[in-house]
Amino acid sequence: MRRSALVLFGVALLMLPRRLAAQDHLEVLQAPQLVQCDPSPYFRMALSAVDAERKPVGISLSTGDPRKLFQVFEGDRQHPVVYVGSAGSGVTQNDYAILLLDTSGSMKAPLGTGQTRFTVARDAVRRSLANFVDGADHMAIIPFDSHSVAARIHAAEFQSTRRGVESQLDAIRPAFRKDDNTALYSAVSEALPILKARADAGFPVSLIVFTDGANDVGHPGDDRGLLGPEGLAAVRNQAATLKVPITTVGFGMSGDAKALSALREMAWPNAESYYDAASSGERLTQIFESVRRKLTDRIQILFGPVRPTRDELTGHSYQFRVRLRAGDGFIATRSEPLWDAPAVGRPVADTDCTSAETKAILETSPPGAEPADIAWKRIIILATFGAILAALWFGAPRLVWPESYIPKPTFQRPNVQLPPNVSVPPMPRPRAPNMPSMSPPPRPAPPDYGRPSAPREPTIVVPSSPSRPAVKPPPPRVAPAEPPGRGASDETLFQPPDKLPRKDR
Repeated sequence: MRRSALVLFGVALLMLPRRLAAQDHLEVLQAPQLVQCDPSPYFRMALSAVDAERKPVGISLSTGDPRKLFQVFEGDRQHPVVYVGSAGSGVTQNDYAILLLDTSGSMKAPLGTGQTRFTVARDAVRRSLANFVDGADHMAIIPFDSHSVAARIHAAEFQSTRRGVESQLDAIRPAFRKDDNTALYSAVSEALPILKARADAGFPVSLIVFTDGANDVGHPGDDRGLLGPEGLAAVRNQAATLKVPITTVGFGMSGDAKALSALREMAWPNAESYYDAASSGERLTQIFESVRRKLTDRIQILFGPVRPTRDELTGHSYQFRVRLRAGDGFIATRSEPLWDAPAVGRPVADTDCTSAETKAILETSPPGAEPADIAWKRIIILATFGAILAALWFGAPRLVWPESYIPKPTFQRPNVQLPPNVSVPPMPRPRAPNMPSMSPPPRPAPPDYGRPSAPREPTIVVPSSPSRPAVKPPPPRVAPAEPPGRGASDETLFQPPDKLPRKDR
């Protein structure tokens, strides 16, 4: 029993170095991307663990917390890893790849086996589809030369089944004419925006370019506007702007140093995305399988915040180095690509974060934590809304009903010092219009009102001084007595004055 245990322990020790040796380094499959998850800047990177021959090696994330396996450094500064996920952990469910297959006239050249280069490449692609997952993997195989380059690429459709991809491969039957040249840069430039649309939808993408020669256009019969030597820099800038990975595969190009250099420069995000298949069909099959496996088994990590705010990223370039704990040591990335921020203005996010990444950020943030810029923005927003409400509450009525806010005159009693025991009657209250008077009705006149009174005796006025004699006032005028038999209701005849009887007549 003890002997068997020792044997098993020895076998485990023998297998441990091999397992450690299998993971040689981490290969960067996609350059760092600024994600739209939080006001603070978070970045995402896609990685794959490979061996010394650059074959992908699986990483188990099922045991423990996978965030503890990774470390991210920016120079001497270490950033916390917030989330780690793989293609099978819910980060993404589908992947899209385009294979540009060279069908120029040089692909008709035979190899030592008697098969043409195109036949060997087609068989290698067919064998690499053995692990194709229907419904999850999407692939489009597009031939290119120097004729109808853009039309072929835009007419191609992604196939989601292995049978569909094989049918698309079998439908490629090149004529291998002498004027079929290699429009390499133009084909890549047309395919990148198609994959960019899939990447914006949240899917992992990859562009695989297979060729046996350098870019060669400008001959009679070629399409107009094809990219010449200047196309290499244009394609590289386009890939860096769109953030679409490019894997280049050279076949039978060992003697063409210029063409090999162009394929290394066109590979993105770094030169590790270039493969030299020599002239071996088996090597070519391994390359196609490795490229597809990296796409489906890649690891995505989210780390940050790199800085407190995005504004602090402006005008700087950042290079992140990722380390993976493997046994007693670490394996790290090589030739990490740079992430360049704009020289002026706030950086714009490259992509949106997934729901799993958002959840991880919320779980790692301390309760009640809030960036300073967000707190100030909320205060400013609340103050702005408060000012608007105050203006509407106090200012709008004055504009709609200005007459209600005109000051009315007020009557005040003069401040006069009155003697004691003297009071001033209160001012009468103004009576509202159309309101009946509350004063009592007038009393009737007495019965003798309006009749002449009896003559009065003259009054003698005593002079106020001896020098001034008294003045006797004139007698009061007495109305003539009414003739007998007439009352107040009898009519009185009026005669003109000139016809009145005189006593002297």
